[in-house]
Amino acid sequence: MLTFGLTGGFSDDQLEQVYNETLSVLEQIGMQVADPDIRGFLGGLPGIHVKDDRVCYAPQLVGEWIEVIRHDNLEYSYNRHDRRIRMVGPYMGQQYHDPDTGEVRYATADDMRVAVKLCDALDIYGPSPIHLQTVPPPLRQVTTQRICLENSREIGGWGPAASEKDAYWQCRISEAAGRPAPHCCMEIPISPLRLNVEALRMVFSRRGRDDQLTGMVIGGGAVPMPGATAPIFVPGCFIQAMAEALAAYITPQLIDPRVQGYCSFGGFLFDLRRATTGNLFPESVLYNLLGRQVIERFLGETMGSSIGVGAFNSPQAALSIGFKAACDVLAGARSFLGVGGYGDGFCPVSAVLAADIVKHLGKFIEGREYRSEPGLSLEAISEALEDGTFLAHPTTLDYRKLYIIPELVFEHSDHERLLEAAAEKARQTVARHDYCLPDDVLGDIEEVYRAAERDLLGS
Repeated sequence: MLTFGLTGGFSDDQLEQVYNETLSVLEQIGMQVADPDIRGFLGGLPGIHVKDDRVCYAPQLVGEWIEVIRHDNLEYSYNRHDRRIRMVGPYMGQQYHDPDTGEVRYATADDMRVAVKLCDALDIYGPSPIHLQTVPPPLRQVTTQRICLENSREIGGWGPAASEKDAYWQCRISEAAGRPAPHCCMEIPISPLRLNVEALRMVFSRRGRDDQLTGMVIGGGAVPMPGATAPIFVPGCFIQAMAEALAAYITPQLIDPRVQGYCSFGGFLFDLRRATTGNLFPESVLYNLLGRQVIERFLGETMGSSIGVGAFNSPQAALSIGFKAACDVLAGARSFLGVGGYGDGFCPVSAVLAADIVKHLGKFIEGREYRSEPGLSLEAISEALEDGTFLAHPTTLDYRKLYIIPELVFEHSDHERLLEAAAEKARQTVARHDYCLPDDVLGDIEEVYRAAERDLLGS
């Protein structure tokens, strides 16, 4: 039986078992690759064995790649390497929650600019918070990326590539803006233990060519569902998840070393009552703790905290989100994911409130001074007893700024007033946003966009 703490439940021996059995799964079962040409190519490489339609990986080969992944993993849901507190927006929601009218709608280009500017001003990085649905489908990815590039420093880049042509233009427009990779992404693991050959063919067909899509990051992103597409028991679900994530990172780069990758896994407990995926269960928190341990054992990385789950529709909800984030911080999380997420969309009010909670937590995460002066405790207690209170004691006054001047969420006891204040802060934050690319770069982006428009729309 596993007993849980804030950092998980696996012992060192159990983590080692997960590691070794993951290597065994990759060696003995491998990954299905439903393309004979790709299998033939991979089968000629050292450390690879092809068995029917499956590609198997030698433990030594996997071990060598794990060391590569530890130093070069383009996965946004892990802590930043500088350990600084950072926030990530929701992943490409389709709807926009208008803070002025209360309307929920498919986001327009203007809505998206507001969302991206707000995220940039709040020091958010990662994928676009919105995936435009109000432009022609062939242009959705490129237009989404363009708005991110023109209005933010770090937003965008992990958007899905719908096709090879789509990936090409996402890379081109990002290069025109001078952004580092990734420019777009493609997840290739399919549970259980299968790789998406459409993505692999993009790499395979361009190997050795100068126009390889090196700005497209390919990997996983594995999302096995315990009880449906993965074993429901521990540690089986984590062994499969890590095997899928590793194979999805390694395989494209074996085909062409210029391709970049990301390696991670998540998961949703399958709702056995309804035979479908469902909302997070309470035990999902424990599942995530175990997953964080496994990822750290393999990759030396720590997953962030999913602060964006749920809406700020009551004071209790705000406190619950803050409590969940605080627990994840104690488990090692430093990236806060889904900031501003609300259903299948982006909500400026939720973004401001979540960022406010993160900022508040950040004060405490930095640590508290340890007053080790001999006799200080005795002195302070004696002085306070004489005054009858600690309120005016110098040691209390040191903390006034932290406790007496609250942040937005903890300043308003009236929930409606809190939402109004958050909406106003969102408007003011966007109005102050002043990031802009130079005119010549904007001209280059416009030129690439028009070429993409002609190509993708056939006009």
